[in-house]
Amino acid sequence: MTLTLERAIQIAPSIGAIAPANHVSSEYRFMPTHKFIGAFMEAGWEISDAKQIKARKRDPMFSKHMVSLQHPDFGFTNNELGTIRPRLTVINSHDWSSRLQVLLGMFRLICTNGMVIETGKFTGLNVRHDADLGVTLEDISTRFKGEASRLIETSNRWRAIDLSPVNRMDFVNAAGRLRWGDEYVPNTTPLDISRRIQDTGHDLWNTFNRVQENLMRGGAQFNGNRRARAISNIDAERDINTQLWNLAEDFSNRLN
Repeated sequence: MTLTLERAIQIAPSIGAIAPANHVSSEYRFMPTHKFIGAFMEAGWEISDAKQIKARKRDPMFSKHMVSLQHPDFGFTNNELGTIRPRLTVINSHDWSSRLQVLLGMFRLICTNGMVIETGKFTGLNVRHDADLGVTLEDISTRFKGEASRLIETSNRWRAIDLSPVNRMDFVNAAGRLRWGDEYVPNTTPLDISRRIQDTGHDLWNTFNRVQENLMRGGAQFNGNRRARAISNIDAERDINTQLWNLAEDFSNRLN
C-alpha cells in the first residue's frame, strides 16, 4: 500500500511543517521534510509508511518523524529469499532534536495481500540541513544502488549458512539481550518461532527473519510470563534493527 504525501502529513503532521520551531537559533537551516520527500516522489519513489513520536513537551508540528519510501522498479524475487524490496527511510525533525537522516533498508513481501516485513536498517546517511537538495538526492541514489546490491548478496550468503541448535539458541539469546538488556533471562523467550511457512528452515537468513519479527512486532513471551509489546519508538526501532543486522553479520563471519 502506498500513501499520498497529503495522507502522510495527516499521520505525521510535522512532515508538512513550513517553518522550524521558534526556539531554534538563526544558525539552524530548515530542511522541510515534505519538500525532501516530494523530490523523491518526482523521481518515482512512493511513500509506504509514516509516523512521528508522541511528543508530550514538544510541539507535534516540529517533532521527530519518519517516512519510508520504496521504488516500484527496485526489487527482486527468487525461490530462496522470496520477494525483496530495498527501501529508504527518512528521519527528520524541525526543532533541532534530530538531523535529517536517510537509512537504507530492505523489506520482504511475504504474502499476496502486500504485507511486508522489515529485515533490517543499516548504513545511515546524515544530511546537513543546509545541503543542496539536488546534489543530496543524486548522492543518495548512487549510494542506494550500491547498497541494495550488497544487501541482496548478504541475504544470499546468510541463506547458505545452516545453524546448529546451539548456534540458533546463541543467536536468540544475543537478540533478546539487544532488546531487554539485563532483564533478559536466557533460553526463556521463543523468538525463533516461525509465524509462517516461508520462514521455516535453520539457515541464518530465516533464523534472522523469525527472530526479527518476533522481537519487533511483540506478542512473544519473555522471562517466563511477560509478553513483549511491539516496538513503535522511532529511535528504538532503528537501533534494534541495526544491532540485530550487525549481530547476524557477526554470526555469518564467524560461521562462514
